[in-house]
Amino acid sequence: MNFRKYLSALLALALLIAAVPAFDVAALAASKMPYRINVDLTNQIVTIYDNKTGEIVRQCLCSSGAKNATPEGTFTMPEKKRSGERKPWFHFNAFGGYARYASRVYMDVMFHSLLYSQPNVNSLKKKSVEEYGYATSHGCIRLRWQDAKFIAENCLPGTRVKIYKSKKRDNDLRSLLYQSSFALEDGRTYKEFLGIPNEEGAFGRYAEGDEVRNLQLRLRDLGLFTDKVDGFYGVSTITAVREAQKKMNMEPTGAASLAFQAAIYSNDAPFSMNTQLKEGVSGPAVRSLQESMGTLLIYEGPVDGVYDVEVMDAVKVFQSAYGYTVDGVATPMVQRAAYYEAGRIQALFSTADSCRLEKSEEQVYMGRVTCELGIKLRSEPSVDSRALGSLKNGNVVIALERENSWSKVQKGSQTGYVMNKYLDFYAQTISSLRYSDESGNITYVIGYTAEDYFSGADRPADIFEEYLSNGGSLDAYEDVAEYATVKTESDATLNLREAANTASAVLDVLENGTQLKILVRNDDWAMVSYNGVNGYVLAQYLEVRTGPEDLLEEEAETEEEMRELAEEEAEDDELIEHAEVNCDTADRAEVYEEDSEDAKLLGSLPNGTRVEVDRTEDGWSHILLDGREGYMREVDLRFIVEGTEA
Repeated sequence: MNFRKYLSALLALALLIAAVPAFDVAALAASKMPYRINVDLTNQIVTIYDNKTGEIVRQCLCSSGAKNATPEGTFTMPEKKRSGERKPWFHFNAFGGYARYASRVYMDVMFHSLLYSQPNVNSLKKKSVEEYGYATSHGCIRLRWQDAKFIAENCLPGTRVKIYKSKKRDNDLRSLLYQSSFALEDGRTYKEFLGIPNEEGAFGRYAEGDEVRNLQLRLRDLGLFTDKVDGFYGVSTITAVREAQKKMNMEPTGAASLAFQAAIYSNDAPFSMNTQLKEGVSGPAVRSLQESMGTLLIYEGPVDGVYDVEVMDAVKVFQSAYGYTVDGVATPMVQRAAYYEAGRIQALFSTADSCRLEKSEEQVYMGRVTCELGIKLRSEPSVDSRALGSLKNGNVVIALERENSWSKVQKGSQTGYVMNKYLDFYAQTISSLRYSDESGNITYVIGYTAEDYFSGADRPADIFEEYLSNGGSLDAYEDVAEYATVKTESDATLNLREAANTASAVLDVLENGTQLKILVRNDDWAMVSYNGVNGYVLAQYLEVRTGPEDLLEEEAETEEEMRELAEEEAEDDELIEHAEVNCDTADRAEVYEEDSEDAKLLGSLPNGTRVEVDRTEDGWSHILLDGREGYMREVDLRFIVEGTEA
């Protein structure tokens, strides 16, 4: 009986224990991990939290599995299954290729970087980059390599990962994270990253209303805001504010603090060439364009920041010189090109006042490629002919000959045939702007003539855009250098030294007025070239200017030519040419008003009369006698040099 009671008690105890939830050992272990991770499949966003404080320490875009290949649920990151996990490079045995910092989540699902074809950073797969932020993988979660590295090094085995689908897609946050991931270690809080200010009177992300609309309008006038003016403080506004803050050396929070609001509405507010300018627009970006056009001597109106008809006409002139469509609308690229060319003019001629402009205009027919996939330039007007090259959508060509179905066109040095249905033809006025100084020693030309284009010249627009795409600067100019003239007090000499200190050896002693080419300079010293020798001089004794790369060589050649000319003139003065009338057919010779027998007859001179000869050309001599002048036939004169008969 007692045994039966004992069994009943054990059974009751078992039932009681069964009714109590099982102790979750994995959850307890995960709670002791430093971080936890959420993966939002709807937004393709990975968020990493500090387990103790709940603070977001990192947030980034991702690319999860296509067609629900990434499982939903809560998982605990396991220990490594392969030695390559959580290391700089991981090889995929099943698919081939590589990724960086792969960390296992569940079975074959891993966090890892975008994909590479080889284990080196230069083999990043273009398609993987293009798909970033969208569900396209086989199930793994792709990240920027910096985010994958953070997980591999900090989110240890045992870290809890929650993968789920949220109810709403946040395109604004996705756009922000596409620009850059949030990392607490960078020194900004998550609210600062989002552009949410703490300061009273400031406003930022998620704000809306007239204040935001006015800010957007101001940023648009400054060329910093290109999106729709809608009064909502979203990612495009945050991005524009950050760009303005960087230009003003302010912390780029993206929030409109009180200090930022005061600065952005001031007359000294920065501007950018990112927005299209046209008639009716006003602001600092227009003022900058007016200054550029004024330097180029094609705008004479006021610099008042108003895009009026005069500005539009100047833009048309510049567009025709650069080969752009002539419509008077200053696109960002037109603004940059005008700014760049104005800078070159200033560098070459110091001021616009020191040069003059000669403008020529012609008309050519051009064609713009209107095929999204691009077209081939053919050797003959036939699709079966040899392909000479490819033309992209938007490329501009010179139309040489137009037939019913095909046209002969030219792109740079290449000439071939294109089907008319893929070209939008138009007549283009082209300008050639030729700048020169008063002496004519320095010249610079913007644009080409029709003959230049037919000889294979590319549009300046194409050349400039290629220059920028290759990293060219708007403030650096090819074939332009810095020069200096030695300017010391009391005509003292200046030492050219071996190193940038007064204790170094003296290579040469430079007289006041010496011309130098500057190689590098700072506030104290300048490295210069003088007579083929490089050395250092004190910068305070230099008068600096800019000019063509070979300016000193040209000036030296000009000086040499002038010296030779002066010597020749001096020799001519010393060897005064005299002649004696010596007519073989009569005892006198005729003198004419001009160098022609049809000219008025002034009289005649008897043989033996001495005259001075100013010049002789084409059988005629210009003579001087007792203050009178005229022309005689060279055959009627016998020349005498330095008093000795020739």
